[in-house]
Amino acid sequence: MLHRRARDFSENRARLRALDSTDPLTGLVLPPVLQLRLRDALRRGDRLGHRCALLLVDLGNHGAIAASEGRQAADRALVVTASRLTRLVRDVDTVCRIRDTRFAVLVEGPFDEGERQRLAQHIVARGLEPVRTLPPDMAPRLRVVTVGVPDGALERGDEGMVNEQVLLERLDAALDARLNDTRRSIHHLQPRDNA
Repeated sequence: MLHRRARDFSENRARLRALDSTDPLTGLVLPPVLQLRLRDALRRGDRLGHRCALLLVDLGNHGAIAASEGRQAADRALVVTASRLTRLVRDVDTVCRIRDTRFAVLVEGPFDEGERQRLAQHIVARGLEPVRTLPPDMAPRLRVVTVGVPDGALERGDEGMVNEQVLLERLDAALDARLNDTRRSIHHLQPRDNA
């Protein structure tokens, strides 16, 4: 009996710890966890001389889904998008919801330009697959901005490291600037792009 109570107690503690670092809707990690993992990936990349990739993904038709099908369907589209993103990456990679309709995907290195471009294409293609619980014309429409990091365009801090917050803000601004471009769903930032 004591063993059972101790096990239940430790399971409850584990659940409470998970709530502190998990988005309640999608089950993805929260932005502070992403920032820690990005910082570690940048340090490893600098030390080992390889690049990882960071992708920002926006669910572009979330508002249209909410207006047409209701808030519950729009939330379902977010959950489906999170699930599809998680299935496209490896266990060591990180998927995080950083804003209402925006996700970040950190792909640990070594990761080259061709792989980054193919992953972005897979993300957009998986988003276009129909969702059984939504009308066929309401499949998630995803827009992606990618960058390989470490990135030569970024200012380095006192310790010579790229600031992960600056990197996330740069990608966020780049995605915002490109949301009205209906011709392209994928934008690859080059090391000297200024967003």
